[in-house]
Amino acid sequence: GGRNIDCEMLDIKRNIHSIKGLGGSFGFSSMTLWAHALEDYLETTRDIGADQLADVQLFVDRMREIIESGENPDDETTSMAIRTLRLKGRKRDRTGLKDGTSVMLLMPKGIQRKIIGRELITFGFDIIIAESSMQAI
Repeated sequence: GGRNIDCEMLDIKRNIHSIKGLGGSFGFSSMTLWAHALEDYLETTRDIGADQLADVQLFVDRMREIIESGENPDDETTSMAIRTLRLKGRKRDRTGLKDGTSVMLLMPKGIQRKIIGRELITFGFDIIIAESSMQAI
């Protein structure tokens, strides 16, 4: 039931967090950027359904492609690829922003950050989350 899904999501989030922390250690700083973007996506997604799982697969596929190529793209190339990723699972109630408009949400982890992140997404923003000013820089 729901409890099993919650446990599996927690395990997935832990693995993503590990990838985020270890990517740069192995010369793949792009893994850190992709994992961080995936964490942000999961945190600001209301429900996980087929569209959201397809989106998660897009992130995982890009990360796998980088590892299999053996070459780490530069941070600018990676950031552009993340911004242009076509996500199906983002339900945007309001439109009008140019695609790829990003905002940084600088807040400690918690329910307020989750709520604000979800609301910003409904306005069409892509969200980048930072927990500290150093992380934001």
